[in-house]
Amino acid sequence: MSDDEKRNSSDPAGPPPSQEDTGAGPDGLDQEARLIKKAREVVYRTPEVRPEKVAPLKEAIDKGAYEIDSEKLADILIEELLPKR
Repeated sequence: MSDDEKRNSSDPAGPPPSQEDTGAGPDGLDQEARLIKKAREVVYRTPEVRPEKVAPLKEAIDKGAYEIDSEKLADILIEELLPKR
């Protein structure tokens, strides 16, 4: 038994896991870390403003055709802003 093996055998945690043990890929990341990295990339590529949603609303506002249901708006604001009991 080599000195490294002796040290590792007396270590209660054992030797550090290899890439195969952790499921780490060649980049050193495990599957969860790769998914998080991919999700972040998607979020950064997604525009903050979605023109396909904004354009029809802007057009309706410009034409004076956009109407707000004030009672519905008030209900939503009250529900969102007041603490729930």
